[in-house]
Amino acid sequence: MIYNVPSGLLMCYVPFGHQVCNVPSGHLICNVPSGHLMCNVPFGHLMCYVPFGHQVCNVPYGNQVCNVPSGHLMCYVPSGHLVCNVPSGNLICNVPSGHLMCNVSPDT
Repeated sequence: MIYNVPSGLLMCYVPFGHQVCNVPSGHLICNVPSGHLMCNVPFGHLMCYVPFGHQVCNVPYGNQVCNVPSGHLMCYVPSGHLVCNVPSGNLICNVPSGHLMCNVSPDT
């Protein structure tokens, strides 16, 4: 488990079954493999290249999530969040007003 990571830290190549939570503003999380849980990521966080089977939840305003493959669950994404390149089979729920969603496959 990795938690309470301070601002400005780079976290990448996190293996299967790892949990990342409570990551403050300015953090970059990338290349997170299948089975990873990522939660409570505050404002200004960049999250990219999250593979199949990953869960992302409670991502506040100003966060960017991109390149999320099939089978990903994304929930509780507040206003001002950018979600892009989400393929078929992805579940996105409870997205409030002001959210930008682009390049989402028809089956999502």
